[in-house]
Amino acid sequence: MKDKKELLEIAKKIKSELSSSNSSFISDIVSFIIASKIEKNSKEEQLKRFLEFLWFCTKNPNVLGGGNTKKNGFKKFIEDYLKLKKENGNFILGNGDFSCLDIDDLFFVFAWAKRVVKSSR
Repeated sequence: MKDKKELLEIAKKIKSELSSSNSSFISDIVSFIIASKIEKNSKEEQLKRFLEFLWFCTKNPNVLGGGNTKKNGFKKFIEDYLKLKKENGNFILGNGDFSCLDIDDLFFVFAWAKRVVKSSR
């Protein structure tokens, strides 16, 4: 697990990234993490399941609900910011800030990002 200070800095970067777009999908990302943690036992399985959720929703954005702004914002965030890729059947976050985070770190970052984004509205 990374230092909390580093994780907070990553959450602030998310806020900066989302300042010009619809950020309502951050709640969905937090929900995907929670669902992954409930479904799977090991942290590795939880992370894999979370990345599968992101991948599926990027390829099928209609499952998110909401308007096109939310769906397009989600897809852009996942593909361009997190840089989610599938290589040899494995999912990889290409953004260096996220590539070494475990599922608990990701939960901390996205839960804080949700709070920070919400408070800035």
